[in-house]
Amino acid sequence: MIVIDPRATPLAKQAAIHAQIRPNTDGALALGLLNVIIAEGLYDKPFVDNWTIGFDKLVAHVKEYTPEKVAEITWVPADVIRDIARTYATTKPATMLQGISVDHSTNGIQTCRASAILIAITGNYDTRGGNLPCPKLKETNFTIKERAVPLEESVAPEYPIFNKFVGRATSSTITEGLLTGKPYPVKVLIVQGANPLSTWPNVDKLKQALAKLDFIVVIDFFMTETAKMADLFLPATTSLEKKCLFDYRVGTMLPLLARADAAIEPLGQCRDDWKIWAELGKRLGYGEYFPWEDSDEFYQALIQPSGLTIDQLREKPGGIFYAEFEEKGYLKKGFNTPSGKVEIHSELMAQHGYDPLPTFSEPPESPRSTPDLAKEYPLILVSGPRANMFTHSQHRNIPSLRRRMPEPLLEVNTATAKKLGIGDGDTVNLETLRGKTELKVKITEDIHPQVVSIMHGWTEANANILTDDMARDPISAYPAFRSALCRVTKE
Repeated sequence: MIVIDPRATPLAKQAAIHAQIRPNTDGALALGLLNVIIAEGLYDKPFVDNWTIGFDKLVAHVKEYTPEKVAEITWVPADVIRDIARTYATTKPATMLQGISVDHSTNGIQTCRASAILIAITGNYDTRGGNLPCPKLKETNFTIKERAVPLEESVAPEYPIFNKFVGRATSSTITEGLLTGKPYPVKVLIVQGANPLSTWPNVDKLKQALAKLDFIVVIDFFMTETAKMADLFLPATTSLEKKCLFDYRVGTMLPLLARADAAIEPLGQCRDDWKIWAELGKRLGYGEYFPWEDSDEFYQALIQPSGLTIDQLREKPGGIFYAEFEEKGYLKKGFNTPSGKVEIHSELMAQHGYDPLPTFSEPPESPRSTPDLAKEYPLILVSGPRANMFTHSQHRNIPSLRRRMPEPLLEVNTATAKKLGIGDGDTVNLETLRGKTELKVKITEDIHPQVVSIMHGWTEANANILTDDMARDPISAYPAFRSALCRVTKE
């Protein structure tokens, strides 16, 4: 097992190799791994020859990403980079798993592309024990086509590839859009299943943006920080109060569909999320698109293309497997690309002005891109690590869970704390260019000396007072939650 993380997590402590990488440099590491694998001929030549386009361009492209150069960028020693590359390429089969941290960076999409290329050229794609894709459930796409806003006229037309492949406009530009009125003024915001004033970057700026709205609606279970700003709060039913449909493809990677009954009747004025939207649709004159009176009717319409029925799911509460895994499906139908092959060199990316081969760019704030700023803010802030008892900003209002973690803590390396004159449990100020928050320190050996870490989701020490909404991936618009320069000072 190989773990790449600036923190020595419980998983990292079990790993054969733990690479304590500089945050937001995973893309450079991936290019370094490609350099070694290609230079040493460790790739799957038959697959590369038959099923990829642009490999020759990649060979030339990664020559500059030598282990020594990548070591300077990532903090991962050159011999460790070679060890990771050789171990991954020669161990058959091998699986690569990446979390949301990779997406939450200014190099997210290109890093994901580099990772996908690593999986492909080593022969680890679409094979058991490797990265075997989970079949998707065939579902109905409910769209009021004549009222749908074209993606090129959306609130974020400058992110065409993300918008096209996700099927909706990115919301990452909303803060800036509300403040500037571009590309057009937004007057009303409906927030459902989200708490942006805790989980979106640069929340002080977001508060100013939300204040410009004429009307805010929040659909939630609790009076969150965002809900406190709402003009209208609509209480949603919890999973205990509604019939639920579960697709286990995301997270568990199983082609399994299950249905559950409600345990209790909805309390107070709580309604199912879909019912709130259906009632709104009817009142806007689109009743024909919302004909369902019951959740099972809606779910049946949703899963109709799959061939399954709600009655079948009701009879098997443990769920039904709706498809079987199929290894090397590309041998029959190719890949879902214009060429039918793995497009290492992407013409589509080039057409939209993006680099057609995976690239790495320094984060807008870093010891290398802004060395003068790094003198003033010498540490790198990772925000977003999870605690098992909480989910994002949820569950801190549950006393039994809160007792397990009463307050937010800032993880600081032992040597760094000594240099700063900080003791375990001391109250400190954590500051970036966006703002400052106060919290207690947890001194640990389990983090890189030049990195500090704070969990997100806390009202008492909101990590997103510190993060930057404008430091975004140029393709996905995802913000960089894990690479802001910061400083820590004792109270």
